Amino acid sequence: MKKLCLLLLLVLVFVCIPRSAYAAFPVYGPVVPDTTPVVETPQSQDPTGKSLRVVTRVVQPFVVDKSDDPNHLCADSPVMPGEGNKQFCGYSQELLQILAQKLDRKVGPQALDNSADDIVEDLKGGTANAKYDMAIGNMSITSKRLKDIDFSVPIPITNSGIQIMTRAPENSRPHFFSSAWAALNSDTAKQLYPFFGLIVLLMMATAVVVYFAERRHKKSFLEGESWVKGIAEAFWWILTTIFGQEEAHPRGLLSRVLAFLWIPFGVICVSLFTATVTASLTAQQIQNTIQGIDDLQDKKVLTVSGSTSKKYLDEHGIKPHLVSTIGDAYPLLEKGDADAIVYDAPALQYYADHEGKEKVVTVGKLLKRESYGLAFPIGSPLREPVNRALLEMQDEGSMDRLNQKWFEEK
Repeated sequence: MKKLCLLLLLVLVFVCIPRSAYAAFPVYGPVVPDTTPVVETPQSQDPTGKSLRVVTRVVQPFVVDKSDDPNHLCADSPVMPGEGNKQFCGYSQELLQILAQKLDRKVGPQALDNSADDIVEDLKGGTANAKYDMAIGNMSITSKRLKDIDFSVPIPITNSGIQIMTRAPENSRPHFFSSAWAALNSDTAKQLYPFFGLIVLLMMATAVVVYFAERRHKKSFLEGESWVKGIAEAFWWILTTIFGQEEAHPRGLLSRVLAFLWIPFGVICVSLFTATVTASLTAQQIQNTIQGIDDLQDKKVLTVSGSTSKKYLDEHGIKPHLVSTIGDAYPLLEKGDADAIVYDAPALQYYADHEGKEKVVTVGKLLKRESYGLAFPIGSPLREPVNRALLEMQDEGSMDRLNQKWFEEK
């Protein structure tokens, strides 16, 4: 019985002992090698040893091109490199410099895109297919963009959102002749031109009838006149009749009936034309009554293609005229070729306080509040460390200092 118990104990030991413990005991017989394949899983490819590939776009004061800096802002601000030997300064560039220091990373020469849509396209496809590691600038965080790219935590920027800009009051009163020309070229006036053309044709037809009706009457103002001169005289008579200044009186019954019909009809036509021109001139004078989105109906509004401002205007039934960059819109507004600009409030306010001072003004409240953030390809390993660095900057007061420098100081 003891031998049987000892045998069972030995069996239990060899069955339950871990495989690694067999090495402590001599094994007799052939050793079967472990042929289980070893699978090596690739680790995340965070290029920590490489320079950050950054894309941006020039929108003052977020990004200022040093070669186009009439206010010499880059003279007293940190400058970051761009492709093609360009150099940039601005709010985003100072932010990028602080981030690079906190992440212990270098920043390669930044690429330039024209619009936010271009940047989204360059960052689509995840980290494996994206052309850049991140984008910086006035990139609005939207649900549509979040389907294609990732964003950092929102960056606290003063008055971030969409606003309206118009010409300054003293610059919205053009000279009389330019106002009159603008009134005659207004959309309302142009709609009436075909109507007035039909009236002229009707006057010509009436002049022919009056000529043949009057030339047969003795002592008529058209008696004995040739058909060319007679028709011309009849046309002039109709024109003077409309304005109540006729110098001759018709002899024939038909001519008198036509004169009776033309007098009230002429008054209506003159009144319609006068009202149209007056309304257009009045609209020119009250240009700066624009205060909100409802005031932009029937106005020529400029915005940047691919921007959230365009989407906002589309949603409110306003069809804007599009420009490639916001810098293309400012001269058009100042020259009177547009009534208003709708775009990011920080950019508009900055221009109104600097190059556009006393030429343009921002009006009304923000049409819509928006948040800006840094953009990344989906799944980027940079997103979390950047978020931590941004929150640290907020706690340290760096964000407040940047806001004060670029958005609050005049």
